[in-house]
Amino acid sequence: YLLEWPTAGTFTVSLIIDEDGCLSNQASETITVNPTPSPTFSLSPSLCANEQAQLTYTGSASPSATFTWDLDGGLPAVNGPGPYQISWTSPGPKTVTLTVEEFGCISQPFSQTTIVNPIPSASFAMPASVCEDDSIQIVYQGPSAATASYAWTFGSGNNVLSGTGQGPYTVQWVTPGTKTVCLQVQENGCTSNLTCQTINVTPRPNVDINPEANQCFDGNSFSFTTGGGMADGYFWNFGASASPPTATTAVPPAVTYLSPGPKTVSLVTSLNGCLGDSSVIIFEVIEEPSADFTVSSSSICTDSCITYAYAGTINGPTQAFLWDFGPGAIPQTSSLANPNCVEYTS
Repeated sequence: YLLEWPTAGTFTVSLIIDEDGCLSNQASETITVNPTPSPTFSLSPSLCANEQAQLTYTGSASPSATFTWDLDGGLPAVNGPGPYQISWTSPGPKTVTLTVEEFGCISQPFSQTTIVNPIPSASFAMPASVCEDDSIQIVYQGPSAATASYAWTFGSGNNVLSGTGQGPYTVQWVTPGTKTVCLQVQENGCTSNLTCQTINVTPRPNVDINPEANQCFDGNSFSFTTGGGMADGYFWNFGASASPPTATTAVPPAVTYLSPGPKTVSLVTSLNGCLGDSSVIIFEVIEEPSADFTVSSSSICTDSCITYAYAGTINGPTQAFLWDFGPGAIPQTSSLANPNCVEYTS
């Protein structure tokens, strides 16, 4: 006979033999039916790589039973009822299986699957330096999805021109110095390490051209000088008819203009590769006026009047006349453009 019992416990098996009406004595044996151990356990449904998951046996076996665990690469290795703290270094689905043996009874395997989420990366790329007020692009380089949470900081004096979430971001800094850009990413409950990079924001030079006074055309010579901050590059443009027309030194050579008129001089400076704003001055090279004049008569009588009229050219709004009519003239001098009635007493 092959017998089985649906429940555990102690059971008695008896035998009486009847042969030709003659009965044997009753023979009995007892049998202990042990329960099949339960292999159930609880496991966190998801966790992060290198994070510890709680593994807890919830079955009915005693601690002296034999527990055979398959952790699918989880560590540390275990062989008892626990509870245990298990972790996985690689992401992905992980299936834990348990078989329990007690009193020679072996359970069916019991399995549960947990999802090991990767630790997100907070890596990003940006230049090592930028000029003050110039913009750069900061690009996220990790594998996380756009739906992850991205916590950026861009350092003091920043102006974010564009970008949200994962980015990319276009950023400028309005103050010079070393700026620190940091990022931390959170995805599926897992948080990255805080990743930071520094960028050197280089100030722009602030150099001005000192003002120059107007000069007369004949013999003009200008020595231009600068004021303000420091620079390591100078780009002069001296304007029309200048000789030389340009220069690239901090103190340029003397400049002569080959024609009169208004002149514009500009200077752009650079410092560590960063260009400053253009500085401009305006002045005039004045052509000398002519002193030609006409006289109303080539000869007059004593005590008679003669009229003088200015017949030259004047190149600007400022006009100054200084007449000297010679000995015996009344008046002797005049500041009028066209003096009338000059008498001569001798």
